[in-house]
Amino acid sequence: MEREIAEARRCLCRNKLTLENLVQLACLGQVAEFGPVRIPTHTYDTRFAEDGMHLTEHERMSFNVIYDRVKQLNSKVDKFEQLALDATRDSPTHRSYAVSIDTQYRTTCDAIYMIDWHLSHKDNLEASDSDPALGREGWDLLTKREEDRLGQLAEEARALGPEGLKQKLAHAP
Repeated sequence: MEREIAEARRCLCRNKLTLENLVQLACLGQVAEFGPVRIPTHTYDTRFAEDGMHLTEHERMSFNVIYDRVKQLNSKVDKFEQLALDATRDSPTHRSYAVSIDTQYRTTCDAIYMIDWHLSHKDNLEASDSDPALGREGWDLLTKREEDRLGQLAEEARALGPEGLKQKLAHAP
């Protein structure tokens, strides 16, 4: 499962970049023809019940928290596609579309943070009981970073304007 969460992290990072682009488009009242993709959970879905018996309590909790976030994101992918189809520049649906992007961005960042913590502490997951990075101050710092990044993206979008943003996205990796 560690291999799968490492792969999930790469997928989440790609989705994060996609969501950053979507944030900028939404700031300009635009709707994209692309969106985040589902994150694979096959190993967890098919083997966790059996393999979980051999894990410590902290390992099980860590995997469950990570996959809970991933499943939240996956459940929104299909709904997001429909929301994007319904959203137009000035429609009430566009506000829902923008809120969905924001929520998915934050949840994606949370999942990446949890995976990074899990992978860097896999030999001592019990540290989660006392690690301030997983306590209130850690989450407050993560939330602040997310807020700052969303603010930067919005400022850049406004500075570039629709045509400049279109050019930026055309040259994005």
